[in-house]
Amino acid sequence: MSRFFVCCAVLLLSACASLQPPLANGRLSPVAGQGLAVIAFTAKSFNDDHADATLHISGAQGRHTLYTRLSTDFIRAAGDTPNAVGKLFVVPLAAGDYRLNRATGSWRRDSDMSLMNYEYVDVQLDQPFSVKAGEVVYLGQAHLLMNYRANVTFSDAHARDFYDLSARSGVTDFSNIVIKPLTAANQ
Repeated sequence: MSRFFVCCAVLLLSACASLQPPLANGRLSPVAGQGLAVIAFTAKSFNDDHADATLHISGAQGRHTLYTRLSTDFIRAAGDTPNAVGKLFVVPLAAGDYRLNRATGSWRRDSDMSLMNYEYVDVQLDQPFSVKAGEVVYLGQAHLLMNYRANVTFSDAHARDFYDLSARSGVTDFSNIVIKPLTAANQ
């Protein structure tokens, strides 16, 4: 029985280790034929303790989903600046064209009738971007506001996000990151 727990612990630790982005000499370093897309996905709902959100990407390498749980995930900010609710993703992608298709999420709406009354949001984005082989591209922050008029806004938060990359992943050299934050036509 103890062998089972040891195996589970080894698998868990190896899974956690694989979450680190690829680094070489303190820089994000994609494997041959691929690039890296760096994007912060943040969200806000009426009840962050019981909310989650997903960013949907499609393109040359198929579909990807970037998931964040608002009660546990955060992006570190420097100094006295509050941490952002969400997650910073470093996504390895084959060179090619991609699209942020949509952002979805749910949050629990407490009421007198039921404690399990969930609200769901689905915001269509249709935001194109591309990744070149060997390139590390920063796409900025996509912020999903989950309320009765859900929307997504895009912004450049690279100072905060680079701080998080440094603190969590040991990135010390950001000179190879191309900053190309997404912008929405309706912003």
